[in-house]
Amino acid sequence: MGKATVVPITPSVLTWAIRESGYSPEEVAAKAEIPLEELSAWKRGEPPPLTKFRRLAGVLKRTVATFLLPSPPSSAPSPVQFRRVPGIGRTTLNPVERRYLREASRIQKATAWLAGKLGRATPSLPTYKLSTDAERASDSVRHSLRSYLSREPRAQPTPAQAFDAWRDALERWGVLVFLFPLGKNAAQGFSLWDEKAPLIAVNTFWNDAARIFTLFHELGHLLTRTSSVCVERSASKFTRPSDATERWCEQFAAAVLIPWTEVEEFLGKRFEWRPGTLVEDLSVSRAIANRFKVSWRAATLRLIERKAAKWDLYGMIPTASETKIGGGGGSGRNRREIKEDQYGKRATDMFVQAYQKRMIGRTDVLDYLDLTDNGLSQLQGAPRLE
Repeated sequence: MGKATVVPITPSVLTWAIRESGYSPEEVAAKAEIPLEELSAWKRGEPPPLTKFRRLAGVLKRTVATFLLPSPPSSAPSPVQFRRVPGIGRTTLNPVERRYLREASRIQKATAWLAGKLGRATPSLPTYKLSTDAERASDSVRHSLRSYLSREPRAQPTPAQAFDAWRDALERWGVLVFLFPLGKNAAQGFSLWDEKAPLIAVNTFWNDAARIFTLFHELGHLLTRTSSVCVERSASKFTRPSDATERWCEQFAAAVLIPWTEVEEFLGKRFEWRPGTLVEDLSVSRAIANRFKVSWRAATLRLIERKAAKWDLYGMIPTASETKIGGGGGSGRNRREIKEDQYGKRATDMFVQAYQKRMIGRTDVLDYLDLTDNGLSQLQGAPRLE
């Protein structure tokens, strides 16, 4: 039997990759199905067998070539702030969040470069301070987005279609919108500011109404230039935001999605509500949520900010109200559709255009978007984001 092929890795790079993953060495060994003693030997300089090391590289979400570098890559301090509400025990990113932040940042940097090469106009997103009135900011943003809306979100039959309409408008405005399966115990979303490629990522664990609120909450972070990873839903209940930035983004998101004059008209007709009356029943929030294709949380926040309800009502919202019910809805989709859904049409369009203009190679596109040759061919035939 021939001798197994080994990989001449750099031990310090392996140690760095494990640390950056957020997993402990014990967790890494278990996930890669490698004895901890063997992993420790690799960290000391023993070259690992190629087959086993490929499994380890897959767990760490790094290419095998990364571990051949002479020293660990220099890592610039992350511009992203970790934000949480009272009741969340952890104070740092978990491994899943680290992975998808790296993935989003990598594609964002490439997209920003492509935007310049393709002559794309810099997105005209305004800048707001936390002292800016959230109501005024929301009116301005809603007005800006109206020209990019090909479909009225509130008129859509389902929250899923409303989310798609909002996402389409934001991408036309110049914002990258990614969907990542971060899971229940991770952030509901995160934002990464870049002048040429501002980015929002939304956790697909939650239902479509909740995703819509996350979309605009993270947009609030982009507009205030406060790139953030926002964690809340692993708490036992919804809690009033204590962070000034989070509070502003919550106010802004609710105000964009639910114009107050329309709420007053709706409540008056449906519940005979009059200004000055406090709403104390979640059924009213649910009715607003259904009418405007938003979450209970967004509807309740809107009532609170307009002094039509108290924070006690917010604490009554069950976190399960935002949980996705049923399967992922991905059956029957081809690779192109999956990747287009994950990275959005704005990013995938730019990669395809750059490839067709020979600014980047086929391998680059396949690597960045994790596509097969057939998937790229399908992507080239997809409708463009005009």
